[in-house]
Amino acid sequence: MRKRLIPFALAVCALLLGVLPANTFAAAPEGGISPQADAAMEGALVYDAAEQAYYIVGECNGVQEYKTLVVALYKLSGGKWEFVDSAITCGTATHLDVQKKVSITKGSYQLIVSVTTPTTSGSFPHFYEV
Repeated sequence: MRKRLIPFALAVCALLLGVLPANTFAAAPEGGISPQADAAMEGALVYDAAEQAYYIVGECNGVQEYKTLVVALYKLSGGKWEFVDSAITCGTATHLDVQKKVSITKGSYQLIVSVTTPTTSGSFPHFYEV
């Protein structure tokens, strides 16, 4: 029984290592490896009733490393998403936020929030009907 357990355990370990994404570990100084950092992001198309205006807003939280936060607004026109406006900020703070007043008309909109760090990047779409 013991002779079968050791090869089985090694096979399971090999399979688990094969499941890890290739970018789970990023290169660290001096040739070592360090865990990849994540950055959580949120964003929205917000209506301010007091100003009777729309804003695109975004924020991200993560470790203290250089981050770029972008929010981009697109309008559906003729079956295609056309660029409307965007806002961007970057820095090394653990929290970044951005907002920009936008001029929009009735229609279908897509807001894409994107964050890029030295070790990872990602984006998330939000859909709105105005």
